[in-house]
Formats: sequence, C-alpha cells, structure tokens
Amino acid sequence: ITVTRVFEECMHTYVEEVNIEVEVTPDNGLAAECGEVTVLSSDVQVMNGEIVRVNAELEVTTSVNGTTGTETVEIERLYYMEQVVEPGLTPQVYFYPDCLLCFISDENEESVTVTCCVGVMMLLKLEAEVQLMIPSYGYPPEPAECNELVDSCTAQYDPVWPPYPQT
Repeated sequence: ITVTRVFEECMHTYVEEVNIEVEVTPDNGLAAECGEVTVLSSDVQVMNGEIVRVNAELEVTTSVNGTTGTETVEIERLYYMEQVVEPGLTPQVYFYPDCLLCFISDENEESVTVTCCVGVMMLLKLEAEVQLMIPSYGYPPEPAECNELVDSCTAQYDPVWPPYPQT
C-alpha cells in the first residue's frame, strides 16, 4: 500500500493588485464587481541549494455594469525549503485565489480602469510516495469450534493451525 506523505510544507498569503481595462462609457452610475479568479498554470522549480521558485499565471475577471473585462497576471516567488535537497521529495504548489474587492480607479473617454485586490493563499509542500507499513503480530489465536448439526458422520478432524503456509 502506498500513500503520499508530506515531509515539509509552508503557507504564504498576500494581496495582488490587478488593473483591468474595461471598455465602457464612463458615467456617474458605474460600479465594479469582482468576477472569477482562475489559476491558468502553476509550476515549481528547485533552484540551487534549498531555494524553490514558484511561477503561476492567474486570470482575473471583473464586471462593470454588465460589461466584463479580464487580465492575466504572472506571479513569481522564491521560497526557502530546508528538505528540498533530499532525494525522492517532489515540491508541489496549490493556489487558492479569491477576489476581495474591485473598484474603478481611472476613467478615460472610452474605458475605465478597474483595480481588483486579489487575495492569494499558496500552499507549498514537499511530498513523496511512501509505502505504508502495517505491523503484523503473528497469526490470530485458534477460534472455538462452531456448533454444527451433522447428519450421521461424527468423525473428529483436527487441522493444523494456522491454516496459512509457514515460512
């Protein structure tokens, strides 16, 4: 039986400001709303020594009075992980982004700029497939005989216990 074991993990949270151009005629009744934040790609690379580089690409969507706009953001961060140099350990990254707030930060003749504050929680883990060891304490004790109704044969039969091959 093999399972994935986490040998080291860390969490990093931060807020990323994303500016999105939305083509809409500016007026006083405009309101920006948060849309979806999608992780398009993510990658982890082990650098020299105990340094890990995390790259990701996020797509942020906003809506201004029904008109949507999207922007792609590239993220690159460096982290220190003590056990990354040990053989057999594979770094993995998991992103959990969330749009916290969007507001109109600038206006021109044909569009508005929407600034979205995107909260990003990232989990960085060093994982390995390991074999699950299940302790064995020998064979179980011999169970009691069952009370069985037998027709005419009442022969005694004493099998060798345990009924498993001996090694």
